[in-house]
Amino acid sequence: MKKRFVCALLALVLLVSLVPVTSMAADQKISEAAITVLKQLTTFKKECYYVGGSEYRIGYGTVCEQKHHFDSNGVPKASENKHTITEKKADAALRTYLAELDKKVNSFASSNKLSLTQNQHDALVVFSHGYGTSWMSGTGALKSAIVSKAGVNELLNVMRSLNDKQYNRHQVEVNMYCNGKYSNTIPVNFATVTYDANGGKLAQNGSDTYTMSFDASTSADHISATNGSNKLLGWYTDPTGGEWMPKLNSDCAGKTLYAHWQVADNTGEDAKYTLKVSQLASTTVYIAAEVKPTELKDSNGKTVKVSGEVEITKDCLDANGTRWGYVESVGGWVKIATPKAGTVAGNVIATA
Repeated sequence: MKKRFVCALLALVLLVSLVPVTSMAADQKISEAAITVLKQLTTFKKECYYVGGSEYRIGYGTVCEQKHHFDSNGVPKASENKHTITEKKADAALRTYLAELDKKVNSFASSNKLSLTQNQHDALVVFSHGYGTSWMSGTGALKSAIVSKAGVNELLNVMRSLNDKQYNRHQVEVNMYCNGKYSNTIPVNFATVTYDANGGKLAQNGSDTYTMSFDASTSADHISATNGSNKLLGWYTDPTGGEWMPKLNSDCAGKTLYAHWQVADNTGEDAKYTLKVSQLASTTVYIAAEVKPTELKDSNGKTVKVSGEVEITKDCLDANGTRWGYVESVGGWVKIATPKAGTVAGNVIATA
């Protein structure tokens, strides 16, 4: 009986030992791959250097433990000696400090009920090495983004808002956290776009303009904007025309996008652009003495023969979101086909 019990116990121990250890263990440690990237980002400094307050750093950004001298105003004395360190000792000091950061990140994850992957843990340790650990407490934007499991775009812009002159490094950290990439170079697909509310206000920050970072390898919705009761027609590459950008993607990289507005409850916003007939949804023209966007669909229509190009002098959206243009030469409204990105020529806003 005793022999059976021992065999059963050994089998249980063997079974437990065979269960794979996940990369989301509570006592995670920074990986060697992350330490390599961290060293590339930090750069070894043989002599200590002053970083403010009463603190000097040395080696791979760890605190210099040697005594330093300051005057009565807290300014380092000119005669202050430079302490030195070898790369071997700097590596040891770095690993000791990283072990402390491991514990703090593990505690943060545990208290916020997060299961971090190895690359996520690594990225947070690398970030904390350079920025500090204050972000783990309180209700700051970064803590909220991590806890809410934010994506690349949100994390990039939270990092951008830190304004700590380390944004290039932070992009590397976001790439490690979100994409599991261990590289000290900024991904080529990380780009910026500037939004101009063009008379309105951006919902993102309540201002006229906003520059944000985004992953250009993906497609996302644009940010929103308001302009009183006016309707947002969309985002374009020119304040009064240009190319329509239906989504935030690689076509938007490095550009300034302008909001186009439709005046609410009006006969249409004044406009001036040329459309090819093929850009019209139909050649049916709706005639009315005074037409409001919400009434267009109820107007009496008639077919008017048009060829070549037509001049649009007003445009608007109806209640269904259909875009209309006023053709002054025939005195009526025509439906405009949905614009397509990347097909602008001159002041033509779209092509079929």
